[in-house]
Amino acid sequence: MLEEFKHSAELKDTNKVSTPAAYHLFEVNQNCNKLGDNKSKEFHITVAKVLFLCKRSRPDLQPTVTFLGTRVQSPDEDDWKRLLRLLKHLEQTVEDELTLGVDEGNVLLTRCYPNAAFAVHADMKSHTGNIQTLGRGAANTISSLVAPDQNCMTNFLGPSWSRPRPKKVTT
Repeated sequence: MLEEFKHSAELKDTNKVSTPAAYHLFEVNQNCNKLGDNKSKEFHITVAKVLFLCKRSRPDLQPTVTFLGTRVQSPDEDDWKRLLRLLKHLEQTVEDELTLGVDEGNVLLTRCYPNAAFAVHADMKSHTGNIQTLGRGAANTISSLVAPDQNCMTNFLGPSWSRPRPKKVTT
């Protein structure tokens, strides 16, 4: 996927980025120019590819990809810059590995780190996330939007909405 963008002059910028998104990820400029049809299609396809990647091996990309996924219907130039920053971060950290292991003393503990941000999207949706560890490393991560009619509950219930639900197994 990165090879497809190697030719892009925009990606050849030598500045390093330490995170997949800038601090203003959720800020949408309503006056920004929309992308043309070809670039908009390329944006949509690339976001879908990165979504697959972040669900399989790069949980650090999830908040950025979740936001970009809300922008695929009508992306603008700012969204394109967000995508390029994410790809640059991905290129600079391509050798990083997701490490799982036991805690000190060979103890395997499960920990959960929930978070919620109230009404951070332009349509007043909130954002919630959860990281679950099994020893060292993130064994499960979730990043999702919360509907506006549930915003008042986000800070109280948002973290519990993001946890995986047990499935009933029948034989």
